[in-house]
Amino acid sequence: MERSSMRDVAAAADMLHEASIPMVRDTMSFDSRQAARLRDIERRAQTEIKRKKRNWERQVEKMRLVSNYTGWFIITFE
Repeated sequence: MERSSMRDVAAAADMLHEASIPMVRDTMSFDSRQAARLRDIERRAQTEIKRKKRNWERQVEKMRLVSNYTGWFIITFE
């Protein structure tokens, strides 16, 4: 083979090596994968509910403080 064609073959081999997509096999079945995703969704929903509850409790506490200082019950919105 000529040197230029050897370089072309080497370049083509490099391109094929870079274009390969790694295959990852795991042992999870569809059901176990779905169950894991549902647990993740439930966990995120619970986290969001807790965050909203804390925010609501802070707002209620702010309203109580305002009503104690003014003698009036004033609802404030941010």
